[in-house]
Amino acid sequence: MFGDQVIEDRQGKHTRDGANTKRTEGPSPAAISCAALLPVEFLVEGPGYTVYAATKHAVRALSEGLRQEVKPYNICTTVISPGAVATELPDSSSDAEAAERIRKSYADMAIPADSFARTVAFAISQPDEVDINEILFRPTRQPL
Repeated sequence: MFGDQVIEDRQGKHTRDGANTKRTEGPSPAAISCAALLPVEFLVEGPGYTVYAATKHAVRALSEGLRQEVKPYNICTTVISPGAVATELPDSSSDAEAAERIRKSYADMAIPADSFARTVAFAISQPDEVDINEILFRPTRQPL
């Protein structure tokens, strides 16, 4: 394919070089926000948000393609799509108005970051015959 690739499963990293696969270390599911799951009419919130949502859709498509490619190696992929989780996101926007809107929204409903950690732990703790492909979770109070 494109040279050496590193792919990860719940038992550890595997480097695939042609037909050879060798085990190395550590699991890592892909994480995208639940924005990737919203209909287009909910995504147009202002300049720049369209690109943000598009990147989330791209991760989902890439993850699904990867899932299909690595099945022969018994490697699992998981896309985790969290809603509002208490992180530094409200402080990361360079748009002051957007940052304030996110801050207010998160103050009202964001769930603790350990919610995300528990979700990752659930996905990677499954037996080999179970493949958790996608998890969408969000605060009960989150409308979208």
